[in-house]
Amino acid sequence: MESYKQPVKELSRRIIWDHSVETLTSRRNENRILNASYMEHLWLYCQQQLNENLDIATFVKWKEYADICYGEKEAKDLKVAFFCGSEPENDVRHLLRLGVRIENIYAFESDNKSFRAAVESLHNTYPLLKIYKGKIEAHAELLNTKFDIVYADFTGTLIKEYKTIVKLLDLNALSDMSVLIVNTTYPDATDDNISFLTNYFFYDTYFERSVLDGEEVECNDNKVELIEGCDALGINKESLEDKIRENFECSYSAFQTSFILDYANRYKASFEVFKQSVLSGRLIDNNQLKKNKTDYQDTLAQEYAESGLSLSSDQYKTEVFADENEKGVMYGHLDCMRIAEVFLQSPYSHSFTDYSKIKEWMTLKDEDIENPQNELRTIDFRAILSNEVRNVIDNIGKWFYGKYDFCDQPMQHLWLELLMNQYGHPYHTNVGNHKRYLYQAKTRKMCLDIFTLDKCRALYDWIPMLEYFIHDMQNHNRQMITRMCIDAIDKQLLHIVDEVYYGAALVGINEYEWSKNKELPRRREILVDS
Repeated sequence: MESYKQPVKELSRRIIWDHSVETLTSRRNENRILNASYMEHLWLYCQQQLNENLDIATFVKWKEYADICYGEKEAKDLKVAFFCGSEPENDVRHLLRLGVRIENIYAFESDNKSFRAAVESLHNTYPLLKIYKGKIEAHAELLNTKFDIVYADFTGTLIKEYKTIVKLLDLNALSDMSVLIVNTTYPDATDDNISFLTNYFFYDTYFERSVLDGEEVECNDNKVELIEGCDALGINKESLEDKIRENFECSYSAFQTSFILDYANRYKASFEVFKQSVLSGRLIDNNQLKKNKTDYQDTLAQEYAESGLSLSSDQYKTEVFADENEKGVMYGHLDCMRIAEVFLQSPYSHSFTDYSKIKEWMTLKDEDIENPQNELRTIDFRAILSNEVRNVIDNIGKWFYGKYDFCDQPMQHLWLELLMNQYGHPYHTNVGNHKRYLYQAKTRKMCLDIFTLDKCRALYDWIPMLEYFIHDMQNHNRQMITRMCIDAIDKQLLHIVDEVYYGAALVGINEYEWSKNKELPRRREILVDS
């Protein structure tokens, strides 16, 4: 049985567990996305821009509610799940050292041989540790337990194992503020893996420059440089494939971070809301959508293509979610992503070019065309909205407060995104606390990410239900607090997951020391001193 006690693995465990426990305990308040310091700065800034005193009592009450939502935790309160392999004691020792109770540690192992070895090893070490045989996502559906920390230590690549992470997020298996650790092996540069990464990055809005130039491991500047996608750079798919072949490890590294950030912050919410009629019926008219879903989606795709752009959901239409048919859902992941794109674009005007008409007219002589029609046709996306959401859109422009006093003018899609996230429970990511590492194990190089996740329920549970939304936003104090929260989320994800609350800034990026947007760190190599 292979041992996992090599020094570099032991050092990685110390880094992982020390950071994760500290994040959720002694540094919990500062690692909240909706943390008091940023929100207080922003509250004073809004008063300055509006040249008036907002109602401090409303803000104080919100801060009190936020403290209740986030709460305080000590190490003994944390519930931790990890993949144990054949030697669970390696991780348990670190967790007990940090004050985690053994009753709150959940170990998982799906390999029969490793499971038997792990159970045998506990007799003289930690007999109170419970090891669950099978995959963590299968048990997560049955245990009904919210984990504060999940360490998914895969023996394979994320290209093969991504569905485990997606399932854990879909099941809301992590606490409202939590840490997700993902450790995978760098894959081989096979044609299939290169094709997979090429299709993913070709449709990405922003990605790491290292995909193109191969410079990844930390240098003097420890921040990742992100660049606009292939559409903006004029890079065709063949050229991108050559670059990914040349810079394969950097491309995989970028994929691991990007995929989980994208899914947790954006697509998780769309799947939760639109997969079944119970929730989706609150936001859309499902009958109208069924009749015209293809028309809406094709129109949006054509608009983007004619502007030289791609829909971000195109990243997932081939190898990832294209052939999915999950039991008990009305729409799969990819369909829900595309429905969300239509939903968020519903306030705006849309048109499509009827190319069949153009082709027909080209075969006719001028004198044969009695009633020429315009080939550009409009389509009303608002027709798919529920009556309650349509009421929001029809009235929303009337009550933007201080519309021209801030960095971005609030646009209508922001409020639809807010409503979708209220129901869809995204896991927003504290990019400022993100950690990225690589290290050489016995036989494979490992790729390690430590995500700090925050459901920001101090925002989503604080806003009222849909029927009262219009009236609530007419209260200037509550509207400004709502917009402050959106700004705080946007500052974590700008140009990283750029579609999240796009155009939501109240204060400009880097306008003040306290208003800087967060940046992804470069991946650091873990080395053991000789």
